[in-house]
Amino acid sequence: MTTDQDDARGRDSVRSALRAFSIVSLFSSQRPQLTMKEISEGAELPSSTTARLIQTLAGEGYLRKCDNGAYAPGPRLIEMAASISGAASLTEIVRPHLETLRAETGETVCFAIKASETEAVYLDQCDSPQSVRHVRWVGERVPLANTAIGAALTGGCAPGEAKIALKTYEKDVSAVAAPIRNGSGKIVGAINVTGPSYRLTEAKLQQMGEALLREISKIEGSSDQRSNSWAI
Repeated sequence: MTTDQDDARGRDSVRSALRAFSIVSLFSSQRPQLTMKEISEGAELPSSTTARLIQTLAGEGYLRKCDNGAYAPGPRLIEMAASISGAASLTEIVRPHLETLRAETGETVCFAIKASETEAVYLDQCDSPQSVRHVRWVGERVPLANTAIGAALTGGCAPGEAKIALKTYEKDVSAVAAPIRNGSGKIVGAINVTGPSYRLTEAKLQQMGEALLREISKIEGSSDQRSNSWAI
């Protein structure tokens, strides 16, 4: 049960988050540094509110104070921007390979990255054309534990190896997954093929795993991959 006081605190939290976003969105390649006055005017916030939000953002590493007194994006904000850019680039490269795997396997094929120490997030998918199929959605988060995609993202597969899960954390769903590594050998994402367990026998999963590894080999060998470290 929530109270009026809880609702008010929730609205205040949302308002603070929106104000923080309005501040970080002011920075760009043309405006890499901003004074507190410029931030206050650009975000249309009172000076006292601006000062409080800047202090919080700087304390968390999203902003940093420069020697000249101005503010610039901090290490956490830069890292976040790089991750988003790298993920978007990789998603574009991976997409045609997801479509190839769907056509070859007839099952749902997804691309995911590690979202946290406990979860993966799906960034793209190609749904199975079959009437009975396993459905994911872009932005969905799944646990790293007890999942094929989680094993692939956390080093549970040796190079050239796919992870088979005859049953995942979801009832009656089986999967095969393998990691994508950048030029330095770092795991930057993973692809899985999933479907109903009654249809995906171990032999079928082995076949799909071989197809999956072929496509991942093409991704890892692409010229885009060699020129981009994909440091996600």
